[in-house]
Amino acid sequence: MGRLHEGPVNHGGFHFNSFRITHEGLFAHVKDKVASDDRLAWLRDKDEEEVALYVEFFLLAEQNGFDVTWPVMLVKMEHLAIQVGVDAIDQRPKMGVLTPSELYIRTPDDVSRIVQLAMTRAGLGPGQIAMKTKINRGQVYNLAKQDGALPREPDQLLACLKACKMPEEQIDLVVLQWRLLRERRRRGKTLELTYSAPPYLIESETSVKQAILHSVKDGNTEAVDQLAPAQTRQPELSISEKKWPFTVAVRWTMVCSVLILVAGGFLFSISSTQDPNGFLIFALPSVALGGLGLSSLLETRKQLKEMRKVVGLSASKDEHEVAAQSENEEDRPRLAS
Repeated sequence: MGRLHEGPVNHGGFHFNSFRITHEGLFAHVKDKVASDDRLAWLRDKDEEEVALYVEFFLLAEQNGFDVTWPVMLVKMEHLAIQVGVDAIDQRPKMGVLTPSELYIRTPDDVSRIVQLAMTRAGLGPGQIAMKTKINRGQVYNLAKQDGALPREPDQLLACLKACKMPEEQIDLVVLQWRLLRERRRRGKTLELTYSAPPYLIESETSVKQAILHSVKDGNTEAVDQLAPAQTRQPELSISEKKWPFTVAVRWTMVCSVLILVAGGFLFSISSTQDPNGFLIFALPSVALGGLGLSSLLETRKQLKEMRKVVGLSASKDEHEVAAQSENEEDRPRLAS
């Protein structure tokens, strides 16, 4: 997807050519750097060839004072995003996979945006992430809350993204950019990186998403299932969601009406006749109507559960309490000092 920088790129003694590293001593240097620098600890236990590009970008950023303003760095970030990003048309359902432009991070809010987006794509809520990772639900909620806060350490961020089945390469790129922001904080600089996704990336991805939305409107469900269903059905759901309160209200009104009719039928049959046949004439229809009312009630309950599942609402009432509890300082361990 998009255009790639053609030809070799040279900086700091490292020679690159279309993502192929040719400097024979680079891998050894990468291994030593990762082993000795705790800031790159999340890359340990990984193959040197897989993480060489991330390490090299970090070293360039360090030389640049973590300002990320050198043109060669902008080119390399573009290469990394295109290399590990996945177009919407190629994304699989129930996986927290991002497109190249979505992987760009400028501020702490972008870190939270990525966590929330990965959870949405994976179809998981804070409670489910908490169960998978053993992280407090309030902390998961805070990681996904765009409030300008930056996590102190990458452990919980890594755990959440892995629980969302985000590819390892994308996780590495996210944590790399988190590390750049963290280093800027340590140096007393603003928590904002200077680069952003190239316009052509955004335009290309937008055209793909529009094609998917057209498939949704045309009723091509097979195409929708193939074209990133987790992200593209959201506009359609937000429209149909408006009809749900009316539908539920109608069903509840029908249920109440049937129950009133059943009760009235029994009372009328008892008070108006002593004839057993007359009693059956009123009682049997009332029982039948009662059965219809009960089945309608159960169907309403089933639809409510499906609605909650589709829009990502938690079936647990505790989920709504997490949002309120997270306002307390005790429930915000991710804020950097």
